[in-house]
Amino acid sequence: DKVKFAAGEDVIAWAAADVLTLLAASTSLALTLAAGSRTYNPYTDILPAPPSSISVVALLLLAMPALLATIVRENHAADHD
Repeated sequence: DKVKFAAGEDVIAWAAADVLTLLAASTSLALTLAAGSRTYNPYTDILPAPPSSISVVALLLLAMPALLATIVRENHAADHD
């Protein structure tokens, strides 16, 4: 099934994976901006602090389209043997 968005007279048909990818990227961007950055002072800290859990969730959301592409396989063209 395709999700259809109407923009004026044009209709854009998106697959569910496309919509899910757009939502994941938007959520990841919002989480990344909300988390802020951690400061690192190499003179007082030997190692930088580990990333926050929000940053890890944002990275997982960005990896979701690649994961979906490997799990959901579609035949886009006929195989020629």
